Amino acid sequence: MYDQIKTQLDTIAELSDEQVAELQSDVVSQFELVEGEDPTPETVDAMTSLADSLDMIRGELSRRESLAAELAAKAAEAVARVKGQADDAGEEMAMTEDQPMEEETPMEETPAPEAEVEVEAEEEDKEDEDEAMKASAEILRTLPSLLPKAQSKQKLLQKRLQKLQLQRKLQNLQLQKRLLPKHQPIRKTVQNYQPKKPKKPQT
Repeated sequence: MYDQIKTQLDTIAELSDEQVAELQSDVVSQFELVEGEDPTPETVDAMTSLADSLDMIRGELSRRESLAAELAAKAAEAVARVKGQADDAGEEMAMTEDQPMEEETPMEETPAPEAEVEVEAEEEDKEDEDEAMKASAEILRTLPSLLPKAQSKQKLLQKRLQKLQLQRKLQNLQLQKRLLPKHQPIRKTVQNYQPKKPKKPQT
């Protein structure tokens, strides 16, 4: 049985799909028989060879599947190239026959939009004037309420300025008082100083 499997594996590329599937089932059945025996060097070698054979069969099956998919894609591309162009040409001819001829209508002269531009400019000017009038009215309305606040702030600043001026004057006076006692003895000695009269020479 194993020799028959090996012979078929040598010519696996020439086998049909049904023969490859039958060969795969034979390999699995033979492996299960060997697997049930006691493990010996011979049985282990047989199991390894059958596993390698099964890998070869699966590789051949996957190769055939990919080849079949590639052939199908090429066939579809060829069909699209032949029948697709013919269908497109037929559809274009049918569409041109169904569509009626459109009559050319003369172009209507559009009036110059100068009048519209002038009207829009006038409306924008009026809007600007209205906004300016509203802004000036708002300023006049809030001005009386702002004047008392400004006057009160001005008075408060004047009071602070006067207070600072008074503080400076007081500081200057205190400084002068501190310096006066130190200089008073000098002034007294200066005031009481009398120059000595020169002595007359004795004859």
